[in-house]
Amino acid sequence: MSLRPALLAALALTLAAPPAPARAEAPACTGTLSGAFTATFKCAVAVRDLEDGTAVIDIRQTEKVEGIGAFGVGAWVIPGKPAKGTYAFGALGMGKSSVIIEKDGALFSATRTTLQSRGEVTLELTKVTPLAGQAGAYEVHGAFRARLLPIGNIHKDEIAVAVKF
Repeated sequence: MSLRPALLAALALTLAAPPAPARAEAPACTGTLSGAFTATFKCAVAVRDLEDGTAVIDIRQTEKVEGIGAFGVGAWVIPGKPAKGTYAFGALGMGKSSVIIEKDGALFSATRTTLQSRGEVTLELTKVTPLAGQAGAYEVHGAFRARLLPIGNIHKDEIAVAVKF
C-alpha cells in the first residue's frame, strides 16, 4: 500500500485548516557596550505608570556580562504617559545608567538627580501599547542610548550603551 494517498490527504487537511493564532511575544531586547569596555548583552524592558503623572522605563540585563561587576542598563523617569517619540536627556526625569568593570573596579555612569546631571541619554519609543489586563503597564519598541562617563578612576575613555527593543 502506498503512503502517497494518505500523505496527500493529510496535506489537504493541513492546508484547509485555519491558521493557528499568532502568539504575542515580547520584543527582543539586545544591547552593546563600546568604548572603555566592549560586550553584547540580552535585556528586558518594562514600562509602567507611576502615581504622579509620570512613567518609568526599566531596562535590565538578563544574563551576566563577562568582565562586568555590576551593570544598571537604565532606569529613567518619562514625563507624562509614555508616547511614541524621542526623549532627549533634558526631557527625561531622574534616572541612572551605570557600569562597574570587574577587573579594576572602574565606575562609569550617566545620571540625573535633583542636584546634578552627568553623561547623556536618549530614549526613542517607536511603538507604545498598553498591556491588556495590566493597568499602567506598556509594551514598547524602540532604542536607548547612553554615554557613561568615568567617575574617579584611571580611565579617560567613556562607555557607550546602545539597546534596541
